[in-house]
Amino acid sequence: MKLNKINPAHIFSIILLGLCAVFYVRDRIRLNSKLGKCSLYTVAKVTRIKYRKSHAWIVYEYKFKGNAIEKDDPANPGSFDEWLNKDIQELANRRFWVQMSCEDPNFHKLLWDVAVPDTLQNIPVNGWEKLPFGLKSYNNE
Repeated sequence: MKLNKINPAHIFSIILLGLCAVFYVRDRIRLNSKLGKCSLYTVAKVTRIKYRKSHAWIVYEYKFKGNAIEKDDPANPGSFDEWLNKDIQELANRRFWVQMSCEDPNFHKLLWDVAVPDTLQNIPVNGWEKLPFGLKSYNNE
């Protein structure tokens, strides 16, 4: 039985992929830790759709204490719910709940699966401590 030599490029690729996975998991843990300590909620409005290497991303804006914060995320939230089948242009007019850290509103996540009521017009400058209207809570309560 003949063993093939291990290609250094394959080893490098595996190490690089492993490091990317470690950093991704570390960032997710850090985000969830910050949001678990203290979260506020506000509403983000999609401002435009952009494409990166043929994948759609939504650009959205939310306000906190009078400051506008613009972020972007893949248009596919990474779950297997109804959003995977949505027409990308339908997302251009959507609003989403944002869960953000009390310490730093740049640490946030979109709550793809909780609808923002169309009747909601007045958004508090400092956000909400809990999702209003009896909506599902993300505070582990």
